[in-house]
Amino acid sequence: MDFCARHDLVIGGTIFPHKDCHKVTWVSPDHKTENQIDHVAIGRKWRRSLLDETNKRGADIGSDYHLVVAKIKLKIQAYKRRAQHPSKRYDISRLEEDETVQEHFKLELANRFQLLTDMERVENETIEEKWRKV
Repeated sequence: MDFCARHDLVIGGTIFPHKDCHKVTWVSPDHKTENQIDHVAIGRKWRRSLLDETNKRGADIGSDYHLVVAKIKLKIQAYKRRAQHPSKRYDISRLEEDETVQEHFKLELANRFQLLTDMERVENETIEEKWRKV
């Protein structure tokens, strides 16, 4: 108990309501004394991930102990990759207010589209036309 308190752990077997026969982890050699001495300890942060804890009495392991089984469901958050460069935010209101910014924007936009039309014209050329240019 002190170890669990010191390291902020929760004892899993004490959380779930089971019959005593499903909690017993040790049986004495005379089969009269039963005790719950084995437990699963889990961090308080992960307590909600522990779904159930019980023992397996039928396992033949040649011991006076019963196997302790815990069901755990981990909820892992997806890792999202972020772009190496954050996206730029544009101040659109400056386009409406400042004439020079508006003209510069129109010129920049026209240049970009001109480059696309030039590339399209080059793609439509035949091999003979490309050879003549070379």
